[in-house]
Amino acid sequence: VCTELVPSGTAVVVTSRPEGVRLRLYKRDFVIMNLEPLTPEQQNAAIEFQLHKSDFYHHLSELSKIRKKHDQIYVEDAFPHEAERAAVEGLKPTDRFVRRGLGYDPEMRARSVDDRL
Repeated sequence: VCTELVPSGTAVVVTSRPEGVRLRLYKRDFVIMNLEPLTPEQQNAAIEFQLHKSDFYHHLSELSKIRKKHDQIYVEDAFPHEAERAAVEGLKPTDRFVRRGLGYDPEMRARSVDDRL
């Protein structure tokens, strides 16, 4: 783009992440604009256009909505105070496969339906 199209006078639109734009290299030949991020609805529309209403994307999108709602419930309803969240998140689970100071507990090994190892 920079070595062929721009010097020839061809009009181009180039997009980049903000960290990819080095002003000293591009400010002479390009108009640099900072765009607002796409809204979730705009992101959805763009992805659906590209994936042609993919079932996989639909399920992934719905899962994402559920996760966001669960995060909201966790912070706003279940544990609205930072101290409560820190206490819950700091809990350490008991490892029932290990006997304290004795290594793995052989009784916790997986067995078949007829109780064979």
